[in-house]
Amino acid sequence: MGDKAAPDPSGNRPVQSGGMERVKFLHAASSVLGPTWQDALAKELFSPKEIETLQVRLSGLSAQDELALVLFYLRCCDTIVSLEQGLTRALGDLVPADFLCNFNKSIGKAFLEAKTTQEDQIKISKADRQRRRAFSAIFGIPLYYTIKIRGIWGLFSDEIVERLDGLIKPKDFTLSSFETSANSYMVYFPAGTTIEKDYEVKTPEGPIRHSQYGSLTSFRISHNSASIHISDLHNDPKRIMPMALTPLQTWIGLKKEIKPDTGRTRVVESIPAPGLFVPLYAFMLSGVDLVQKQEGQAYDATRYLRDLQDGRTELMPRMVVEGVLSDLEQAGFLLLRVAATGRDADGKQGTPA
Repeated sequence: MGDKAAPDPSGNRPVQSGGMERVKFLHAASSVLGPTWQDALAKELFSPKEIETLQVRLSGLSAQDELALVLFYLRCCDTIVSLEQGLTRALGDLVPADFLCNFNKSIGKAFLEAKTTQEDQIKISKADRQRRRAFSAIFGIPLYYTIKIRGIWGLFSDEIVERLDGLIKPKDFTLSSFETSANSYMVYFPAGTTIEKDYEVKTPEGPIRHSQYGSLTSFRISHNSASIHISDLHNDPKRIMPMALTPLQTWIGLKKEIKPDTGRTRVVESIPAPGLFVPLYAFMLSGVDLVQKQEGQAYDATRYLRDLQDGRTELMPRMVVEGVLSDLEQAGFLLLRVAATGRDADGKQGTPA
């Protein structure tokens, strides 16, 4: 059944476009429009009832763009093709996934369906699973779900999702094969790891500047006897470290102490027990967030992906992040790099704990 045209609020004419096409148009336009114009365009394109669920659909598209950024950053696929959701009307009850990818290792060619939530779990309905499974079966290509909960992406085969009856919780990420399939890993930072940052308002604008505290003038990370101090953010060989370690400063669960002084502010952040697991790609995404904040903009994966495709920006290279991690290890920091295998203790894939 096709989507009906949304009524024009002025009453002059309907907007002639399918529902998903309108959502994608607004999603693309949102990265260049301010909030006022964005709201006005939404009212022009959608009925009041449609607007009630619009944010959920926009969030879904943003998640797809973030996933594309992550896969591109990890260099784990030689092919990433975004599938047109507008095909749904021509396919009847069949629903295509978001991407067709060819992984360099492990699973090979696969359809990926991206799902994200702000809650502590996500539920994929049986009907939704059946329709996507039927589409995948036509091509003989396996279906996988890429699911983001609490800022972490997991990769689950259709068989695993089926055994979980479509209900994915954080504890189920032990069954995820994202790290092994995407050539990635999680980095564990022990509790007590502390970051101290000094900002000065009067200091000339430096590489990193806080909108309230001013330019970053000093950065120190320490744990027990291990310590690295960077006081020259322009010339120190390790000057990239404050930007590369942004996830440690923005991830949830950090204890923060702010000590204001005359024209100077010291921010002290420490990782509480039991420590912190950070996915490798989070270092890249936090770098994107920091770059956009330096430009006075909010995090927008869609805009960054577009700029990346147009050659107007670039991603922090993976080798830079891994170089920073090596510097920490050489300084005495005890980091762990781990990856879920997507198998349980008995080695049987997809068996819930």
